[in-house]
Amino acid sequence: MTGLAHRLARTLLGPYEIYRIYRLDLSLAVPPAKETADLGAVLDADELARSPDPGIRDLATYAGAEALGFAARDHGTVVSACWYWIGERYETRGFWPLAPGEAKLVQITTAGGFRGRGLASQLLLYSAAEMRRRGFRKLYARIWHNHAPSIATFEKVGWGYVALVIRVWPFGRFGPLRFVRRRRSVGV
Repeated sequence: MTGLAHRLARTLLGPYEIYRIYRLDLSLAVPPAKETADLGAVLDADELARSPDPGIRDLATYAGAEALGFAARDHGTVVSACWYWIGERYETRGFWPLAPGEAKLVQITTAGGFRGRGLASQLLLYSAAEMRRRGFRKLYARIWHNHAPSIATFEKVGWGYVALVIRVWPFGRFGPLRFVRRRRSVGV
């Protein structure tokens, strides 16, 4: 969106969100991660809080009840991590409806010095296999509509685009107007 179009949209619509929703059906085969990194569960949020990278440190705030975290480590230091939320924990965010047996990936971050090495792809594959092992059937994620690196990563590891969700708060409206455009045919 150009600067002028962005300012015009912001003036008329107020704050806005445009997200692509992706889904991974865990009843289908999930390819294994290459595991060039040390992959595992996040057992202690303090491990994230001690990271030298501010993006990884911020991930510590996602921990808690009904949160499942996974990480890639380099020489014992977390360099990429992701969090899935379920149940009441996710309902506080509630952006996309979840049925029993479904979880929402709420954040994935790779430390600045480790981007471009495929860690996010490995972590997505590893965490999907772990979520399947724990009994989950489907995973969801939302990605900002034009964030090409994230879109490419999710599609590369088999997540499918299922919907576009737009929320706007026109003219200072208290609650957002929400528009959902689902894809008709989704093979994932």
